[in-house]
Amino acid sequence: MDNLDIHASTKALMNPLVLNLILSYMDAPTLKSARSVCTLWADLGASFLGKQVSVTFENCCRKVISKSKELDSLRPELARSVGLIMLPSHCDWVSLPKNLIANLLHVSHHVVELDVTMSSKFEPALEQLWRMHYFPNLLHLTLTVIMIKVGYLSLSEHLSGNYNANQDDEEDDVEFVVVTPKIPQFLTLPNLKSIKLVVKDQNDMIQDRGISSICQGLLNSSPNILHVAINASFYPDFTPCTKLETLVYTFIRFDDFWVDEEVYVDVPKLTRMLDTCRNYLTRLTLSCDTDWELAQPPILMLPSIPNLMAIEIMDMQPLGNFLHSVHLPNLTQVTFSGYNNGYFSLTDIFKNFHLPHAGITSLDMETVYFNEVETATKIARLFPSVKKLRLKFVICEDETDFLELRDTLGSFATWNLTSALVEIEDVCDSTYVRAVLLGLVTWKALTPIAVKFVGLDGKFGPRFVLNYEMEEILLSCRSLRWIEMSRFRMEEEKRIEFEEFIEEHALPITLSRWEE
Repeated sequence: MDNLDIHASTKALMNPLVLNLILSYMDAPTLKSARSVCTLWADLGASFLGKQVSVTFENCCRKVISKSKELDSLRPELARSVGLIMLPSHCDWVSLPKNLIANLLHVSHHVVELDVTMSSKFEPALEQLWRMHYFPNLLHLTLTVIMIKVGYLSLSEHLSGNYNANQDDEEDDVEFVVVTPKIPQFLTLPNLKSIKLVVKDQNDMIQDRGISSICQGLLNSSPNILHVAINASFYPDFTPCTKLETLVYTFIRFDDFWVDEEVYVDVPKLTRMLDTCRNYLTRLTLSCDTDWELAQPPILMLPSIPNLMAIEIMDMQPLGNFLHSVHLPNLTQVTFSGYNNGYFSLTDIFKNFHLPHAGITSLDMETVYFNEVETATKIARLFPSVKKLRLKFVICEDETDFLELRDTLGSFATWNLTSALVEIEDVCDSTYVRAVLLGLVTWKALTPIAVKFVGLDGKFGPRFVLNYEMEEILLSCRSLRWIEMSRFRMEEEKRIEFEEFIEEHALPITLSRWEE
């Protein structure tokens, strides 16, 4: 091998693309040896090694568990992405393992990502983790808490943790006082940028008080937090989070064991929570179930959020008159998702919106369709600057009028769209395809528009009829970006004719999951 060949081989082995391919085939011992070659190999090999090895710590009398795929010693510099699973052992210990605590002293400074899954019994141990250990380089934290199910005990027993199986049932009525846990003081997390908190299996109002105080402590200790996602049943105070940009908040509805009723979002508390971060947020996502058995469900009225640019509201009703330029002056992107699942229409969403917002340029809506011409006209008038549109209608078979559907789509013809996707689901008759296309053909430009039709799900999809009227409207829509039709029925001979018609006229139409 001459010098030129050696140079080429060396250059190839220092190419990250080539190295990543080679390293992906190595086992843990080989990777460990390869990382000693040079700094580049060490850096690239670390991620592959991290996927193959783990160190398991347990309490009780057990030592560190070693398996064939695990390292026989813990290298602190490798501990950049750490997953910690804290579940009760057979002897019911709920403290952090001593060998884990000892290693955390060396590891914590290297951790960049930390993913904790834990039983709620470990809440004191979790507090200890943040009180005693410093994570200066932690960027991303994910915390999943699995609530221990409350048994058929008295509430006073549940609060105190004491239970005598032989005591009389009459003692269940003992008075009690619920003490809210103090917000713990944790060591600062100076570089933490994102927190995701998920609470699962709650069935008692007071269950989340411990984890809510820990969550608040983490927020208080994270001066540079940018992104927060919470799936829980409490309402944090974001006042300390003066750099918070993105909030994704999902209220988890649950059945309260003690009062035997469902617990829904408390709208006033939600509004107060949002008020604590109103001056910083640029993106907001809300998903909260409402109790529709109430005679007058509380109306969601957002506080003024001056820097908000994008908002997504998922299946929440009713909404107040907050979608205007005075309240949300920098808003450009609006998404209403999941309203088709709750059987809500455009009218349900927009009925309380009365003031215009010329700054909104992107609109995304998922609803059930109920003859919406008047509401569609209102939307086009209130938000005249929309450039990007996604509209998903789920058709209600018994309540859809052909002309109303056509005119509803035609109501958006005033917009100068640069991108649009129209999705029509549960189509029960091919005449609705024609109605939609007749509405779309009135829009100012067809080239940015894509359309997707999905037939009604069931044993047999709707029959597609290719008659003269259908051919005419398909030809008039030939400049659409694309049309996709799925779950329709057509006899094989007629479908072949339809495919030939599509090919002959170079129509941008694709057919999928069609049956005879």
